[in-house]
Amino acid sequence: MQKYAVTSAPAVEPVTAAELKLQTHVDHSAEDALLASYIITARTLVEQWTGRALITQTRKVLYQVYATEYLLPGAPAQSVTSLKVANTAGVQTLVAAGNYILDTVFGRLLIRPDGTLPAIDLQYVDAVEIIYVCGYGASSASVPEPLRQAIMMLAAHFYANREAVSVGNTSAIASAPVAYGVDSLIEPYRLFFFPTVYFS
Repeated sequence: MQKYAVTSAPAVEPVTAAELKLQTHVDHSAEDALLASYIITARTLVEQWTGRALITQTRKVLYQVYATEYLLPGAPAQSVTSLKVANTAGVQTLVAAGNYILDTVFGRLLIRPDGTLPAIDLQYVDAVEIIYVCGYGASSASVPEPLRQAIMMLAAHFYANREAVSVGNTSAIASAPVAYGVDSLIEPYRLFFFPTVYFS
């Protein structure tokens, strides 16, 4: 099990309010703030469903045990800011960059133990802390177009359907076209990863 938090949020979103207005045929600015919130929600969902980070952001992830390989939530990983390991007394030690490598192709952090790392008490919670930068890039142009389209579809769906259940239409089939379309767009980008718990 791993836990992570976004410590530095994306500076921009993969989809702009103007683009979402074209998708939803909105020609006024009265609901710009609402549209922006739908974009953030849709982007967050796409990131959760794919295991990726879209726009450059900084995350902190916590693990309870030491391993030879860590699959970081939020691929692609760009760089590692720090990697710390807690000993049996709970005291953190900064691991030198030479003791691990970052596989930027798959976004995996590969740890090379060199015999100098402190022992970990398996009863100590969050023994390994990794702070890293991930995402496709700093602009929306860096994000694959199918993922941008998935965000627009979701955000437009939220705009058109503002309640959890539509009055007079409780059939799950009503949402099937949207779900199928989004799934089809994100499926090639979906990563297999261990369960993740978000913390703040």
